[in-house]
Amino acid sequence: MGENDHPPKTSWGWLVLLVVVALGSFQLGWTIGRARVDDENQQLQRAKEWNLPQALASMAQLSSELHQQLSDKRDLDRLRTESPRQIQAINDLRQQVADAAGQKKVLEEKVAACEPPTITIPVGEARFVAGRELPLGLIEASYLPKKAKVQFAGQALEIPPGAKLEGNSGGVHYVVTLIKVDSSECTFAITKSPSN
Repeated sequence: MGENDHPPKTSWGWLVLLVVVALGSFQLGWTIGRARVDDENQQLQRAKEWNLPQALASMAQLSSELHQQLSDKRDLDRLRTESPRQIQAINDLRQQVADAAGQKKVLEEKVAACEPPTITIPVGEARFVAGRELPLGLIEASYLPKKAKVQFAGQALEIPPGAKLEGNSGGVHYVVTLIKVDSSECTFAITKSPSN
């Protein structure tokens, strides 16, 4: 072997340098990769401590509660603006009810004034329709069939409910109507008008 058979020293230097650089790069890559794996392991460990699924469920529940609170606030704001109008409407209705109650009372009084007076006569007794004139006596009352046997203005009559008896006294025309029949008494309505 001659002198030329050995690689030149500079080639060995480059080769050593290349191996050192390769080993350094490998070491650097290994260290960086190991650091990343350690970092990911730490993050995974923290995620387990956080109990991520439960945290996500809690966040979803909080989001739902916040949404409900916002909806409630909107409803409250709407009610605050509508409330004065509704209070006024309620007060107006109360006034209308009070007015209607007053009108009802007046109308009831008018109807009561228009309703003919009634008299109830027990069987075997008599009452006068006009002061001391036009006697009306109840001789007999029958519940089934409903009818009454009466004595009116000197005549004995058998009448059903709704039947009208008429007589005049002192320039006044009287109409006596049988309105209720019980086995022991009868009720009659009396109306009067000027005699023709």
